[in-house]
Amino acid sequence: MKKLAKSMVLAIGSFAVAASAQASGKLNLYNWTDYTPTELIEKFEKETGIEVTLDTYDSNETLLAKLQSGATGYDIVVPSQHFVDIMVKEGLLMKVEGIADMPNYKYVDERFRNPPWDPNQDYSTPIRWAQLHLPIAQTAMTAMVRLSRNSLNQAPQPATSWPYSNHLMR
Repeated sequence: MKKLAKSMVLAIGSFAVAASAQASGKLNLYNWTDYTPTELIEKFEKETGIEVTLDTYDSNETLLAKLQSGATGYDIVVPSQHFVDIMVKEGLLMKVEGIADMPNYKYVDERFRNPPWDPNQDYSTPIRWAQLHLPIAQTAMTAMVRLSRNSLNQAPQPATSWPYSNHLMR
């Protein structure tokens, strides 16, 4: 795990350790489709001597269903933050000591540490943070402004008590 932390840069989403992990020379990773470049896996394998098996999924629901059906053996799974709590309650994630002691953890911004879904970071750590930019046709934007003119004067309401919850994405 420490070699993995050195080779993969922490950036926010969540990375979690699956409940029945098996390491010793092999790393079984379950991550979003197209999130783990082949070149990164090859570089990691070359630098560490650890063989990586990557399985992918297209949604949190697919990830959850596979683990609920009894699929085991994953060392790392990468759910979106709002699925970490669900997976912990269902016993699908293993508690891990020392997440904050990982070498690259020092690069995790304070505002992303100890989030509400894992306040002690016993099961997950930030790994990805992203912003979504959508192109919008001017006619659609004009209609949207007309429809929401009154609501633009109101302060936005956060989805949870954590001030960055609206900024985290899968």
